[in-house]
Amino acid sequence: MLRTLTILSLLAIVAAAAIEVVSRAGNDTVEPTASKLTQDQRDDLAELSVPKSDGSDSASSSSSSSTTGASSTANAATDVDRDPRTDTRAPQPLEPVATTTSATGASSSRSSTGAARPATAASTSTTTTGPAVPRSTTMLVIGDSLTVGTDPYLRTELKSWDLTIDSAVGRHLATGMDLYDAAKAKGLPDTVALGLLTNDAGSSLAGFQADVRRTITDARARRGRVIWATVHDGKQSFTDANSWLRKVARQNADVMRLVDWDALVTKHPDYLAGDHVHGTAAAYAARAKLYARAARDEHAPVILV
Repeated sequence: MLRTLTILSLLAIVAAAAIEVVSRAGNDTVEPTASKLTQDQRDDLAELSVPKSDGSDSASSSSSSSTTGASSTANAATDVDRDPRTDTRAPQPLEPVATTTSATGASSSRSSTGAARPATAASTSTTTTGPAVPRSTTMLVIGDSLTVGTDPYLRTELKSWDLTIDSAVGRHLATGMDLYDAAKAKGLPDTVALGLLTNDAGSSLAGFQADVRRTITDARARRGRVIWATVHDGKQSFTDANSWLRKVARQNADVMRLVDWDALVTKHPDYLAGDHVHGTAAAYAARAKLYARAARDEHAPVILV
């Protein structure tokens, strides 16, 4: 009871001092409140401000600290002593990386934080595939009367070649393609030239296109070359066929060449005979030169005139 009264007295003194401080606010020479307490009162106040402990809290804190430290030390030791050959723990996930490819083909990486990583050089191993060119000097020519007229001149142009020319007056496309299929069954040479359609005015353009596409596919399969020729007669069916031939030749420049007979005689009207279909000797000589160039010159234009 006496201790309680002492505490209440001290609290009353502190409260009074606080009121005095407030009332004298603004005075730079306020005397510290603690100086008004007696020595016994200050000792009692100091004793009250220090909480009593039985030592259990300190021991607990010390124990916790020791445990944490030991755990950290154990973990550190475990990390240091990790053997990648026996460690079964899952690996730490890697930071996601966004990869971009530059116009030069070099690959560069950028992390999710935006920091650029060194570029990785692209492979320098590249393969450039040029137009397929004949691997031998063997050539098969199948045609109609225009090929008959071209025959002697072509043999002169390619006199060192193994040249087979199968031509006939009035030959139709279907007959020529039958001869082509028969030769294919025996094995086509690297270079095949066809001069057909002159005697097929008004026939199906779709059928002609299918035949041409087939010869292109075969040429690509044997890594050879196929040569076709346009037709000159002024008929609409031939005009459409010629336009399509020019287009498909450009699309298949790796294996196809086109002797543009129609453009040649249009440019040189004097090359035409009286029927405006067949050619003169000069015309056939010029036609033969175009066939020869298409066969032996790997740098020849796709369309020759």
